[in-house]
Amino acid sequence: MTVARWFNAVLFGTSVFGVGLFLAARIRFWLAVGVAAALALSAPLLTVYAWLWSEPVYIAVSLVYLAVLVRIAGAARAGRTAIVVAGVLAGAATLTRYSGISLLPVAAVVLVGRSLPWRKKVGDVTVFGISFACVVLPWFVRNAVITGHPVGGRFSNEQSPVQILLEAVKGVIAWVVPDSAPWLVQGLLGVLTAGVIVVVVWAFVCSWSTPSDRRVIVLAVAAIYVLSAFTTLYLIKVQITLDPLRGRLLAPLLPPALAAVGAGLDLAMDRLRRSAGITLACVAGLVFAGNVLFSPPGKVNAADYGHGLNTPKFANAETRELIAVLPAGSTVFSNLPDRVSYFSGGRPVAEPSLHHHASEIPDDIVRLSDALGNGPVYLVWFDGNGDHHIFFAALDHNFHLNEERRTNAGVVFSVAKLNNMG
Repeated sequence: MTVARWFNAVLFGTSVFGVGLFLAARIRFWLAVGVAAALALSAPLLTVYAWLWSEPVYIAVSLVYLAVLVRIAGAARAGRTAIVVAGVLAGAATLTRYSGISLLPVAAVVLVGRSLPWRKKVGDVTVFGISFACVVLPWFVRNAVITGHPVGGRFSNEQSPVQILLEAVKGVIAWVVPDSAPWLVQGLLGVLTAGVIVVVVWAFVCSWSTPSDRRVIVLAVAAIYVLSAFTTLYLIKVQITLDPLRGRLLAPLLPPALAAVGAGLDLAMDRLRRSAGITLACVAGLVFAGNVLFSPPGKVNAADYGHGLNTPKFANAETRELIAVLPAGSTVFSNLPDRVSYFSGGRPVAEPSLHHHASEIPDDIVRLSDALGNGPVYLVWFDGNGDHHIFFAALDHNFHLNEERRTNAGVVFSVAKLNNMG
């Protein structure tokens, strides 16, 4: 755990400092410092670094990738080496987080949008694609050989597209308008944020005639990525079950979004009188200060209460007592299969298909019936954990569930067919 804490701390510090250093070479120094400070004190961003999740690595890799694209977009004739590096980084980001696929449209816009002959553009896109494929395809093939799914199986989502979109919009709003703030503060922050966004968009539109301006390039690349990532996550969530489309999933979009705002404010400063520019900077500072002051405090003590399998929350006598009941050679279903597999020496454990919706219970009935034809079947259910919803009363109509062991951690049932099922 100590190594994990330091690893995330280094990634966080490097990412924040890197964004500030990158912007300092392109926009006003105090604006670059302001963006870095906003990132360093952002509650939504800090949250993902409090856990050993894949987001910290993904954020670091994607930021380097976007920096490379900015360099490519600003160069008259970027060398193929930079394009290969971009492709490799995109592949690494995609293997780290599935949302890395959203990085590809950004590269397409940058590579195709340059003022070069089409033959050169096609060659650059091809080089990028081959570099990306060389990283991801071997892993996809490995997945297909081992699991039968090149990118892993997922469960269908029962939420409506409108519900998912509203959830995502609320997640973005929470970046600058904390849910815990009084409603008057929320209204004020909302109005100020809208004003800053309008000014940034106005400055970008007015500066579009000078695409060689490095600030315009930064704003464009960052904004395209944010839109691409948001759209990609939304479309994926519409099809399959993911974590709520806010907080953790949207956190990687925050650094590029703030970088775009910083570049846009810098462009606006050039077009506003000094007094107006100072007022605009104060408004942006108020939004930042309001977010910091009213974000809910949080404390994470992963060593004692975290989700790691070796923490006391999981590695306790009650859990081991449940798993000790399972005989060798039996088929096991569990709402937390990783935990059972970990504490039983790596045995394969099936995960019920139930995810957020009871309508999938018939699928589990078929799977349990098929498994019973191959030997003993056990159901290990941990209390208060996992996203699955199962109703044992529904299974009672088709199986006999005999309680083998119950502890504070959960319960173990042996599963048998009812006599009328044959």
